Amino acid sequence: MRAAGLLAETLLAAGRPADAVTALADLDAALSVSTLDQQGHTWPPSMMVRARAREQVGDLAGAHADVSRLLVVWSTADPDLPLLIEAKAMRERLATATAGSGSPR
Repeated sequence: MRAAGLLAETLLAAGRPADAVTALADLDAALSVSTLDQQGHTWPPSMMVRARAREQVGDLAGAHADVSRLLVVWSTADPDLPLLIEAKAMRERLATATAGSGSPR
């Protein structure tokens, strides 16, 4: 999973958000208790990369779903983690952006 995450980060930085989303297409399947136990340090950053990429391609509902899922998994995480702070801010921004479109919160 880390290789896909690094590829997606590189694609996003190169201005190719659609390709970054594609690189992380299997991210949902990677979320399981055993995977998080073994690779819990790689899944959250990858999920944020996909959320950023989805936001950039205009998939606000998908980005909101990704960041919301991350926040559920990290519900007991240290509140001072920079990625957690970013995820919370992104969720609020996306909730506001999707409120008028009828997308679920």
